[in-house]
Amino acid sequence: MDQETWAKICIQFQAELTARARREGIPSHDAEDIVQEVLKAAVNYQGKCGAEVRTFLIAILQNQVRKWIRKAGIARGNVTVDKMADSLPDAARDPADIAGDAEAKQLILKCFNELPDFCRNVCELRHVYGYSYEEISGELQIPLETVKSRLHRARKILQEKLRDML
Repeated sequence: MDQETWAKICIQFQAELTARARREGIPSHDAEDIVQEVLKAAVNYQGKCGAEVRTFLIAILQNQVRKWIRKAGIARGNVTVDKMADSLPDAARDPADIAGDAEAKQLILKCFNELPDFCRNVCELRHVYGYSYEEISGELQIPLETVKSRLHRARKILQEKLRDML
């Protein structure tokens, strides 16, 4: 890819990629670093697999964000569960409740990881990363109704698994 094309890609996609990284909970200085790595990868883009440049860049961004999350020590799927459990300060909570929350987190994470891949992917984008149905549809390149049905199925499976375990 020539320098001019690469510069156009940077100008066109840098803000969008940074916003996506920030929306996924990455601090701004780290988001900027991640986007720079993504844009460096664009230099080697040659239309592999017929993917559009934007799709290629978003896929790289997702991988970089996941690497950052792993490096930061945030376990997959714990983000939403932690937010629910941490809504009360520890000092105001009964120690038995805190222990119960940790057990509940592990149980939910175990059930989440047992979901079929096609359900887990949609569920993760929705509940961990906060994507809208439309964004999930665009990201996975599936119809909006498919997103809704997969989410419904994932929730139903989780509900049944949790009911059986409790």
